[in-house]
Amino acid sequence: MYGETITVIGEDYETPDGRVVESTRKQYINNCVVHPVGQSETEDADVWDGDTRELRVMAPAGTAIENGQRVEFRGVEYVTKYTSFDYAPIRRPVIARHRVGVVFNIVREEA
Repeated sequence: MYGETITVIGEDYETPDGRVVESTRKQYINNCVVHPVGQSETEDADVWDGDTRELRVMAPAGTAIENGQRVEFRGVEYVTKYTSFDYAPIRRPVIARHRVGVVFNIVREEA
């Protein structure tokens, strides 16, 4: 199949004695289309500022992701900014087996 893979990183947890343990749980979302979110102001039709801190992900149908989850894309860690939006409930496809994907944004958090 074609597309990018997004890795959803599990949340870290704290043991009863107070140590923070990094989660080893990972979920892989395959066949995603990822592109930069558009500029807020454009001066020309072909101008792009090259800012890749915020990306829009179009994932396969049925993908469940929550706001604030950590994800990894091409080795860089991002955080989901907006809750995923599933177009399926409001759309009636012409072909019954066609399933509409899920859209959400991811943002690179800088320290």
